[in-house]
Amino acid sequence: EQPDLNWRNPKVREAMFDNLRFWLDRGADGVRIDAPAYMGKDQHLRDDPPNPNYDDKMEPNTKQTPYYSQDGNFVFDILKEMRAVVDESEGERILYAEGYVEVPRIYDYSQAGVH
Repeated sequence: EQPDLNWRNPKVREAMFDNLRFWLDRGADGVRIDAPAYMGKDQHLRDDPPNPNYDDKMEPNTKQTPYYSQDGNFVFDILKEMRAVVDESEGERILYAEGYVEVPRIYDYSQAGVH
């Protein structure tokens, strides 16, 4: 399991960006971001609404529709900041992300600087 960081906290973001710099300064050709959609949570931390299509045969994690808990537009602010940190390094570096989003949404991630 991974920690669920508060990406809205500037100190958290700066600590994570320092971590990026640490690896890039040591010659990493890029960075992989795991599940970036989860970084863009609702600022009020509202509960997700129930999934009206849920039935007991479905996975338990689909009981709710992830309306507030993932893939909010705030994630793109974070990714743009990450891209800027990666671009501080000499040479071309990749910022690669794993994402389970709808195909049209991939364009938004690309525009934020993610490969």
